Amino acid sequence: MNIPQKTLSLLAGASLFALSSLSAVTTDPVGYVTAEIPAHAGGSSTVALINLPMLPAPDFTGTVATVSGAQLNLGSALLSAGQFDATDSNGLPLYRVEFTSGAETEGLSVGITSNTADSITLAEDISSILSDGVTILVRKFTTLADVFGADNSTYGLTSGSNANNADVVYLEDNAGGITRYYYQVAPPFAGGSGWRSASSNTVDQANARINWNAILISRNGSSARDAIEVVNAGSVKLGKSSSTISNGLNLIGYQFPVGTTLGTLGINSADLQSGSNANNSDVIYVLDGGSFTRYFYQTAPPFAGGSGWRSASSNTVDASGTVISPTAAVLVQRRAASPIYMSSDQPFTL
Repeated sequence: MNIPQKTLSLLAGASLFALSSLSAVTTDPVGYVTAEIPAHAGGSSTVALINLPMLPAPDFTGTVATVSGAQLNLGSALLSAGQFDATDSNGLPLYRVEFTSGAETEGLSVGITSNTADSITLAEDISSILSDGVTILVRKFTTLADVFGADNSTYGLTSGSNANNADVVYLEDNAGGITRYYYQVAPPFAGGSGWRSASSNTVDQANARINWNAILISRNGSSARDAIEVVNAGSVKLGKSSSTISNGLNLIGYQFPVGTTLGTLGINSADLQSGSNANNSDVIYVLDGGSFTRYFYQTAPPFAGGSGWRSASSNTVDASGTVISPTAAVLVQRRAASPIYMSSDQPFTL
């Protein structure tokens, strides 16, 4: 099956330099995007906020016959028992179910805790919004090792004996916080070599999962380093997407390999905590030219700047058209306790 030229043009214009489809009609289109980790001159940190929208190919697609609490029953033996039981180095599920239909579930992703030959148990019970007959796919989370290599050999990020003199990869920790990871080079008695978190120099973190496609990289220390092009290859997500934004800090990437804007990112302004300034509102940090700009949804009368997307430096200029490139992630500070979702329909046709 060939992808129509209009789709090729659309995606190529968004930094997708290779796109193809395998022969089976059910196979998602595949391709790659490239993102740059800027050169580091030494001294103060150099930062990159990267979106990795190309995903591992699905490991399973099917239909849920019945739902029982957190258990999805498939109706027949379609899996190998324990096939999706794996967890990452922090105990989080390494596989997730993506719901591809359902009025309230399409686009949602939920981690898998275990599976039998004919059922999948989710990490949370969402049976109240699930219905029999919804379609699903199972996909593995991308990990540090997938992107950078288990031995840091893919791009050779600068390693060190601690996080202060290395290239540091920040990942969302699934609990409203951010964890720092780096590649440690040390003798066995000092923790050994491998991916480590800043809080432990002994625990291997190569399979730490990457939530919502997003990584923040900080290049630290006095040594100068060249720019690095990160190539993200894989499948293009199809259908609706929905990413959770929890209280605290959230690293989130747009789920599709095309550019978007602040206004079309998929965050409903009605769900946000909004106010008269960035200090009392949910904030979206966008990295531009090595510096973060804070944006928020302002709620104010016309004489005070009006309502709409604003930067923290101007309460009158509409910022909804702020461009977010296909390979740029965002950092969201959610002040309210309740979670919200970044939800988007597929922005292109095949």
